[in-house]
Amino acid sequence: MTNNELPSRRELHERAAAYYADKLAELTEEASYATWYSIESKTWQEYEMEWLYHLSQLDDRDEARLQMARSFFKAFWWWGYYIDFEYCRQSLEHFWAAARDAQDARFVELLKIVHSRYPTGYRKTNDPVVWQAVEDSLLKLRTALHLDGGTCQLETGDARLTRGLMSLFLAHSRRYVDPKDTQADAYYADAHACFAADHDTWDLGWTLFEMADLMVERGLAHRELGNRAAVEECLEKSAGYLDESAGYVEALLRDPDDDPDHELIANLHRTYADRHWLAVAGTTAGGASASDAAIAEERHNAFDRYRRAVQHSFLFNGIPEPCDLYTRQFYLEMVERTCERLAEVYEGDPADALRWAMSLRRTAPEPCIRRGGRRSVEVALRDYRRDPDRRLQLLLFPRSPSEADCDGTTAKRRRSPFMRGWRDVTAVEEMRVLALRKGATRRHSDL
Repeated sequence: MTNNELPSRRELHERAAAYYADKLAELTEEASYATWYSIESKTWQEYEMEWLYHLSQLDDRDEARLQMARSFFKAFWWWGYYIDFEYCRQSLEHFWAAARDAQDARFVELLKIVHSRYPTGYRKTNDPVVWQAVEDSLLKLRTALHLDGGTCQLETGDARLTRGLMSLFLAHSRRYVDPKDTQADAYYADAHACFAADHDTWDLGWTLFEMADLMVERGLAHRELGNRAAVEECLEKSAGYLDESAGYVEALLRDPDDDPDHELIANLHRTYADRHWLAVAGTTAGGASASDAAIAEERHNAFDRYRRAVQHSFLFNGIPEPCDLYTRQFYLEMVERTCERLAEVYEGDPADALRWAMSLRRTAPEPCIRRGGRRSVEVALRDYRRDPDRRLQLLLFPRSPSEADCDGTTAKRRRSPFMRGWRDVTAVEEMRVLALRKGATRRHSDL
């Protein structure tokens, strides 16, 4: 082969990019909830980084930056916005190393600001300075990526997915400062339009859940202001969004080749529960009073939904993959939210709070909760507001995985002490798991 026949540097990068694109396609052949788990695979991560590197060395800089943004925001949405995800940091380091000019460098700097300033966890700060930095960086990224304008102007699925994910985080930048800020609604509507354009059922289900959750938060804010009409409007909107999200979940459950998204199902139950809580609040906003029967019914519905939220968050620790730090944190969130509601009731009616706590305890798998009688639960309830330790949680619900249970490879985590206990519990609960396939997440169903 003569020098003239040797492939050029550009051709070598093109071939390498095509090779790794094929490898990635082999790992994610079909678009489904399960394929998102590939983001956690070390093999997938290596292929993705190699593909993006070679792509970044080609002449189409706009396409390279779009694919880098798409990759980062998918990983951030999948894991990194909730708890720390090492892969997100590694991605940014790779992007920085691949930068070829000042425009590339500025693009990576904006991604780094979003990553470093975005507050993880479910208890979000309402500091406007933090969220303004996130929003400003996202809007600048959207412009740099040529993703401004109407959704109909976005020509590719990758562009719409990236824009949709960015719009979700833009919505967060407004709702967590002030849930009454309607700009959050506009951002959510934009995300919904992007996902709907490609029939992205899974992301649509999640977007509608978040829209419902925002309506409940907004209703609680209006309750504090005594605005009963606004509370009623939020109740109505949240119900519609929840039922629409549940419809997408049910469509996914009908696919026998896909696993149920227990995280989303748990979140729907939790938001239905919060909506029942708001319904009681709504009847007392603006000077009206709720009957004892109405309060009792809404509390019954709320705690039934909180119970289901905890149940599905527990199942999420073994379906479709064994427990990890993300599933552990999510289970703890659902348990904490439920215990906080019990403690809230205890402040006004200790006897009723104890009754609901014992009801939750009776529905938990007996071998998996800490031994203790009614008096132990009562003491833990009394002390929870002052000292929210894990005594109450362990008296009412199965224990969470430890950090050691979540460490190591998939095979190692599958053999952990927690997973052995998890399999015992789910064997007892098998009929409830099978009931998922019947698709029952709506308000009037019995999941």
